[in-house]
Parts: sequence; C-alpha cells; structure tokens
Amino acid sequence: MSGSGSRVVISVERVAARWGCTYADIGGWAAMERLTIVTGISPVICCGEEVAGLVEVASADILPLFLREGRSDEPAYLKRIRPLSQKDKWCTVTEPAEGICVTLADLAILRSDADRFEIEEGLVLVRAGGAIRYDWEQLGYGLVARVAKDGAPPSQSELVRWAQDWFATRGDVPDESTVRRRLMPLWRELQGPA
Repeated sequence: MSGSGSRVVISVERVAARWGCTYADIGGWAAMERLTIVTGISPVICCGEEVAGLVEVASADILPLFLREGRSDEPAYLKRIRPLSQKDKWCTVTEPAEGICVTLADLAILRSDADRFEIEEGLVLVRAGGAIRYDWEQLGYGLVARVAKDGAPPSQSELVRWAQDWFATRGDVPDESTVRRRLMPLWRELQGPA
C-alpha cells in the first residue's frame, strides 16, 4: 500500500481512505472473515493467563463501531481476543471484567492481509515506485470516450471485453469477475432508468 513502507499494520481509517470504502464495508469484510482486525493491548488477564501485544479482535465485539454513520469515537469493549501466535484459540478477557475498551482509531489491519485483499478484489494498488496496478479511473475515461465514439455496447459482457482490451494494451488484465463487478454501476447508467 502506498506510503506503508515496512509497516506491519495499517489503521482501519487509512485503509478505508485508500480503498475508497466505508467503515461499514471493512466491518462487513471482517465479519465474513475476509479481513483480520487487530489492535495492540496492554497486559490483561484471560482465564488466569496474561496476554499483551498485538492481538486479533473478535469481529462481533467491534461490529457496532463499523455500523455507525461516519467516523465514531464511541468505544466498544473487547471480550474475546486471539494472540497472533495462537491462530486456533480465542481467549476470553476476564480482567478487566468489562473487557478492553477500544475505539475505531485503535483498530488496524495486518499489512499482509490488506495486500492480499487488494489483489483478490482488484482494488487500486500502488506499489513501490508509484506504479498503479489497475487504473480504474483512467479506464472509466477510456470507456466513456469509446461509448461517445461507438455508442453503448450491446451487452454487459461486451462492456467487460472492452475494459479487458483496454487493460491488455497497458499490461496487467484483471479477471472478468472483478471487471464485471467494478463496471456494474457504469453498465446500469448506460441502461438508463428502469
């Protein structure tokens, strides 16, 4: 991710801005176990054992933070955490009894998780040196110019082919399902009111 350097984690706020998505989107992906949300904690007691450091957060505990409109400073209380070294075992926080207080600003995503997700979803990806992997904005300009010249494509599949042809002239071509999903709003606009 751009500007991430060697960071191990990237704040949820930064990821939302980078991907152009809402916090609710990130919360949904975490709830579906597509992203891992982490936070750093001071020592707490989980069933008699001390746990501290970087831990995975149970998405159910933090989901209310993501469902609010806009940015929220309201806290949530973590009752379940998982040390990153113990991927098979959730720990229940017993001290403090109320759990660990966190806000949206305390939450992050592992950089490796964010990088993997960007590739899977075909999100705009800026690598070292500033090269953009999929320039969706420039594609949009190219498709609008082609529609102005040749008229709207007869089918969504043809629009997808146009996009893949456009990417092919520039190098890397995203998979068809990614292109179809990204072009769905444009296709709907080309169809006009229902």
